[in-house]
Amino acid sequence: MKFFTYSQNNSGGFYSGPYGVIVEAPNQDVANALAESVAGVYFNGVRNGRDCQCCGDRWYPGWNEYDKAEDAFNDIYNQYMLDEMREHGIMLVSADGRSVLMTDIQARIEEGESPKNLEFYGE
Repeated sequence: MKFFTYSQNNSGGFYSGPYGVIVEAPNQDVANALAESVAGVYFNGVRNGRDCQCCGDRWYPGWNEYDKAEDAFNDIYNQYMLDEMREHGIMLVSADGRSVLMTDIQARIEEGESPKNLEFYGE
């Protein structure tokens, strides 16, 4: 399995739902489908009249692919958007469709917990 990342553009000047999404899947097509069905991600928002035309689409199909979950986490975390991550969280989606919304990311890292030790899926 691979891990695919999705970070949203603040189309219209605001974020909606989780700031970022990490999906475990065998390939990009399955990851995109899980992101849409489980995490509320959508694509082509401008074309479909859902997103601001001047700001662009809120979400784009996942193109960042990682072998390890912690590398996918670091892809989103290293974007220096701590306020947005604190407010909106990061959603993690397993290949079988389970998910968890992590909203205390900064506190966990400040306590010395590395991304590889974070619980990635809800029960």
